[in-house]
Amino acid sequence: MIEESKKILVGIVLYNPTVGVLEKNIKRIIEDVDEVILVDNASTNISIVQDSLSESKISFITHKENKGLSYSYNEMIRYARTNRFDCLLLLDQDSVCSDGFVKEYRLNLSEEFICLVPMIVHQNKEYQKKFGEESENPIDVVDSSINSGTCINLVGLPEDFVFDESFFIDCIDYDFFMRLKKKNLKIARVNSAKLYISLGNITRPRFIPFFLYNYSPFRLNKQIQDRVKFIKKYANEPIARWVRLFSAVNFFLIAFFEKQRLKKIKAMILGFRGRNL
Repeated sequence: MIEESKKILVGIVLYNPTVGVLEKNIKRIIEDVDEVILVDNASTNISIVQDSLSESKISFITHKENKGLSYSYNEMIRYARTNRFDCLLLLDQDSVCSDGFVKEYRLNLSEEFICLVPMIVHQNKEYQKKFGEESENPIDVVDSSINSGTCINLVGLPEDFVFDESFFIDCIDYDFFMRLKKKNLKIARVNSAKLYISLGNITRPRFIPFFLYNYSPFRLNKQIQDRVKFIKKYANEPIARWVRLFSAVNFFLIAFFEKQRLKKIKAMILGFRGRNL
């Protein structure tokens, strides 16, 4: 087992965060970690965020343009290694950790696992009922998770293993965990560490068995670009076919049921062609 005294860095990527929500979420975990690094991707309210979060345990890296998640995650890895942290815990700016979240991770840090991941709980109750997972085990060995809540054991992570910066916002988790699996590096889900998340603004129209995520045109544009790259990268893998099918179904749902559908259709078509909005 890895001692509970191991240094943990929390990394959060910022993009126009709701300051009160961010502040509340950081307060839930800051006493149980050694430092929080906030990497800002050109938020318009970054000065307000910096004024609100001026504790000694909190550091900032700021960008004048939005460089995407993968680039920012790699900055966190470099910062963690330079400052001799043992673990990097990734969190989203709006994800909510359960009480004692980091303490549960510390109890399960082990050289056996390259990553610890949480039990994901969707804040939309209908979505959680359909897609949420449950387990009676303290921990489960799993193949993948989402970016938020992933705690990376930097001691065991190969020096050259980084996030693929060609992905801006989507498919980052699929790619990262698939590459870990190919290296036979194990991932454990700590079921007592719950992470409450929201995927966009989930709604479900009446009379259809599908959910809408209601993402912005900007995000949809970046998502489609990333999915095209992912499908090309993993063309011979079953997951590429799943991503292709999901994207096609999602395109038609957006076109028929979401607001701003013309803007969103244009954004997705541009994304498919590899062009930004």
